[in-house]
Amino acid sequence: MRIPPIHPFLFAVYPILFLWSSNFGSVSNQEILVPFIISVGGAAVLLLIPYFCFGWDIRKIGIWASFFICTFFSYWVLHRLASYVLLGKSVGLSNYYFLPVWVFILFLGTACIARIQGNLNKMTSALNVLSCLLLLFSGVNIARHSFETAHAALEPFEARLDNGTPGQKNMSRAALGGGRSLPDIYYIILDGYGRSDVLKNIYDYDNSAFLDWLTQKGFYVANRSRANYCSTYLSLASSLNCTLLNNLPTEIESGGEAGERLLVEMIRNSRISSFLKDFGYKTVAFSSGYSKTEMKSADFYVAPPGNISEFSNVLISMTPLDAFYFHLFHYDGLGNDFHRRRLFFIFDNLAEVTRGKGPFFVFCHLVTPHPPFLFDEKGRSVSPRQPLTFAEASDFHNMDPLLQNEYRSGYIRQIPYINRRIMESVEKIISNSSEPPIIVIQADHGPGSMLDWNNSDPENSVLVERSSILNAIYVPEQMRRFLYPNMTPVNTFRIILKHGFGQPLELQPDKTYYGEPFMHTSVL
Repeated sequence: MRIPPIHPFLFAVYPILFLWSSNFGSVSNQEILVPFIISVGGAAVLLLIPYFCFGWDIRKIGIWASFFICTFFSYWVLHRLASYVLLGKSVGLSNYYFLPVWVFILFLGTACIARIQGNLNKMTSALNVLSCLLLLFSGVNIARHSFETAHAALEPFEARLDNGTPGQKNMSRAALGGGRSLPDIYYIILDGYGRSDVLKNIYDYDNSAFLDWLTQKGFYVANRSRANYCSTYLSLASSLNCTLLNNLPTEIESGGEAGERLLVEMIRNSRISSFLKDFGYKTVAFSSGYSKTEMKSADFYVAPPGNISEFSNVLISMTPLDAFYFHLFHYDGLGNDFHRRRLFFIFDNLAEVTRGKGPFFVFCHLVTPHPPFLFDEKGRSVSPRQPLTFAEASDFHNMDPLLQNEYRSGYIRQIPYINRRIMESVEKIISNSSEPPIIVIQADHGPGSMLDWNNSDPENSVLVERSSILNAIYVPEQMRRFLYPNMTPVNTFRIILKHGFGQPLELQPDKTYYGEPFMHTSVL
């Protein structure tokens, strides 16, 4: 009796379930559906076409299909391993050299499998059991994460948010002009955009022309502004809910998927969006490519054609598809190429999304000048020489001085183009608005050329670089007088909502907390 090979299908879905279990807090169930279907379909093609077309032994075909699938999803690991062995670092070995090696491994394995003459039932049974065990481990992790999330103590946190955050009481339009139309509000996050003094002192870049232009247009530039938190989703969970994260329940503050999922939920369904909705605002959210800041539940979710999620991009980067794409089209990988086009799509459309009947709250998270560094000062394509990754600070440069210099040069090379596109967008937003808009151009944190995530007690100079941010705000004159030089993001919308919408909100302490991801230690 021939034992049917189910292992190709199980090996095909294992990378998806493993990646999902490792990112359960930020990846939705819907995001895994398409990759799951494609992987199962691919396994079926590998298994069934040779069987029905050529009549080959289904068990031997199954062994070969599983070998192909495992080799296919191991491309990135094998590439990094070869880079370490040959170059002493995880990146740098060109796909021009490694792709032929991978193809040779594939052909060599195929030749060996073709010569197998032993008991195919035993091999098939062993592979079936092994693949089932792998799926079982991932399934247990997913079940554990689901249990932690479902039983997390979220109610105490929600109750604390209700105290001193935007609510339903004392609504007033007085500061915005009484019965006039409400202004569109733009919240533009330039990920990792540093403060001008940091760019000058550490990166030897003079950004004064851009800041002078903003000032001339009527922006208030907070020239001593700092981030409240040193990573993106902590910072945005705080600023979008007008609250510091000190009141997180202890079960969540200790870390884990439940805490991450709560913070992501705070970004996707923020108190700012909820409050403005009660005033008739419609939320417009651009696709960021970063799963934790994707607001797909917004009234209008704006994404470039053929939008690919971060989850799918990571899956693609595990395979040789990026390398084949480079060889065929001479681009630097599917993920990097698409993320570059996503950034340019946002620049092209940022000022065009409020054409209908408003008012609108526009949330735009641009993952730039944060790595990956994908363009130069004129917007021309630059290759990061590795698959798409949002690795930052020591995750990017491993504290290697050469890679730190590469970080700084790649970072600063993007700034002139980003500045030009932001200026173009601001010009259009102001000229297209029937009512003067409110525009916040802000970084979630500063750059990270010196930051080592493994160091829990960094030097002050490292913290200054990481926490010092661009913070420019365009508001009505009667609101502008309440802005101040060292304001932090947690107070941005507290000022706007208090003096524009009559909310009884007091300022929070302008403190910077260091820790990744859930250690909240006040350091500045």
